[in-house]
Amino acid sequence: PFVQIAPTDLAAFTETVRGRGARRFREAAALARIGAESRMETLLRLAGVRVGMPELEVQADLHDAEGAWIGRFDTVDFETRSIFEYDGEQHFTSRKQRRRDPRKHQAARDAGWRILVFYQEDLLDGLRAAGARMLEFSGHRSQAIRPSLAKLLDEPLGVGTESAVPRPEARNCSSPSR
Repeated sequence: PFVQIAPTDLAAFTETVRGRGARRFREAAALARIGAESRMETLLRLAGVRVGMPELEVQADLHDAEGAWIGRFDTVDFETRSIFEYDGEQHFTSRKQRRRDPRKHQAARDAGWRILVFYQEDLLDGLRAAGARMLEFSGHRSQAIRPSLAKLLDEPLGVGTESAVPRPEARNCSSPSR
């Protein structure tokens, strides 16, 4: 089961971690935000972080000039009126989703917003390229980020990493897995 941890509790916990990987863990934990509804939406936000974009609003509800709700969007840059969406498989396989998205996107455009859509390959092939597209689209200039953060965000996704949460079958083992 998924457990949500308050940012203040996570920050406090990171200060107690010692040993191998503790610095990287603190660096990664500092990137955590509440609100993304999927791993890919998180990667979309982190693509912006990788190139030094200003912090993006996650799961933002947008309204038109008359106050009518347009929709909820994955990540939004209010300063440049740029929307960054991640479209997963359901955007292709669900007839309802395929009908809803163009209407929602057009309503946002009519209200003066611009939309850039990303797909799985755009994010899993590396955050730097996706972030560069976000910068160009929004008109922001790249800002330097700490080398340790850049190194963390440039790691191949899912390669050579292990979860800090033990797998259910590993919890009942009497011998260590290493």
